[in-house]
Amino acid sequence: MTALDFIERKVISHSPSQFESTLTTHAIIQASQIVDPQKKITLILDLDETLVHSRFHKPDWYDYEMPVQYNGITYTIYVQKRPGFDEFFKVIEPLYDIYIFTASLPEYAVPVVQKVIPTFPASKVLTRYHCQLIDGTLVKDLTIFDRDLSSIMIVDNSPACYKLQPENGIEVSSWLGDLSDDELLSYLLPILEGGANAIDVRQYIYNCSQ
Repeated sequence: MTALDFIERKVISHSPSQFESTLTTHAIIQASQIVDPQKKITLILDLDETLVHSRFHKPDWYDYEMPVQYNGITYTIYVQKRPGFDEFFKVIEPLYDIYIFTASLPEYAVPVVQKVIPTFPASKVLTRYHCQLIDGTLVKDLTIFDRDLSSIMIVDNSPACYKLQPENGIEVSSWLGDLSDDELLSYLLPILEGGANAIDVRQYIYNCSQ
């Protein structure tokens, strides 16, 4: 593993390294403090390998080249948007109260989200420090939103990230840059369009899986 690979894992990886063993197991900032009560169902979207794929090494193609600071050093990252991303987000944005929740560091996640969704508020981007560290895995506990679990769902490529509330999760395949991928539009979008007015998202997700 090169030094750049090591930095990439520390910044983006779902599993923190041994050097981050002091990471708090509770959210530093409770998401409930920034959530405004409203009638829309809350939709939590993962970022890396769900909506985008980012590399510190220059790939064959990319949508954005941008600087990211880590430990006082500026690195260049290359961000690829999953095929169909723009159309997907345009359709779901008015349907849900949307948050981006990633296990990546905020120094990386916030600039990337602001680049791929320029109008998305930084206050609705949750990062590694909102996760719990459970058995070496960064877990996204949906109870920090202080919402009834019947009205909150999470989309993630890693079920381990929502293992505290598995019935609220929609798993998507990990995306690593395949341009032929159509999962956002052909699979995920119909599910989310159909669930925007669900009485209980857990029952709706269960029905979709049958």
